[in-house]
Amino acid sequence: MKLAVFDLDHTLMPLDTGDMWVRWLVHVQGLDPVPVVQELRRFAREYRAGTIDIDEFEDFQMKFLAQFKRQKLEAALSDYIKTIIEPAVPQASRQLVESYAKAGDQTALCTATYDFVSGAVARVFGIDHTLAAHPEQTPDGEFTGRLDGIASFQEGKVVMVQRLLERLSEQGADIEGIDFYSDSCADLPLFEFVERMGGRCFAVNAEKALEQTACRRGWKILNTFGARELQQTAEIAQRLAPCRL
Repeated sequence: MKLAVFDLDHTLMPLDTGDMWVRWLVHVQGLDPVPVVQELRRFAREYRAGTIDIDEFEDFQMKFLAQFKRQKLEAALSDYIKTIIEPAVPQASRQLVESYAKAGDQTALCTATYDFVSGAVARVFGIDHTLAAHPEQTPDGEFTGRLDGIASFQEGKVVMVQRLLERLSEQGADIEGIDFYSDSCADLPLFEFVERMGGRCFAVNAEKALEQTACRRGWKILNTFGARELQQTAEIAQRLAPCRL
């Protein structure tokens, strides 16, 4: 069997699920959107420029999450999945994931969106494994505001995929090849790991630099959504946390 590994934001989904989740919490909790959206936009700019400090980003995300009681977060997440995520799932993305499931392959979501949220999105797609940052919890399940383990970013994603391969091998699974799908050059370490393993690399809805790299290296290029879906999600984001910055 194969292992298919998917990035999430702008790969399977036409939105940043972690960013949108924070906006959703701001919206449902009636918080002032301005300081939160300022930070989200700064991190987005730095991510696109390749200058993001992943430790600072995770610190922001973990501390924001820990402001809320777990019971309220569970209810908000359920509504977020039903209201924002499920209607936005592109048909092409769903069919792509389902093609591996029908073939009897293993599937994994490998994303910078922490697993409290991305695990719920993985269940929407029927994906087997979630490889993502894990917020630290108290014994009674409340979030502490700290990261437990490593960030699922760049080399951290490689480590997570390696650990999954080891677990699958221990469970007796015979993984004959890896396919990896992503939109971003931030995932070049994982692309290169997959290539070294003899796997297949797919640049999906690729940013310009990744598309150029894919062309040079013979990676496949595909799209799972278009401009209409991106515009719709941008409009949703603005409705959730309206502010002029």
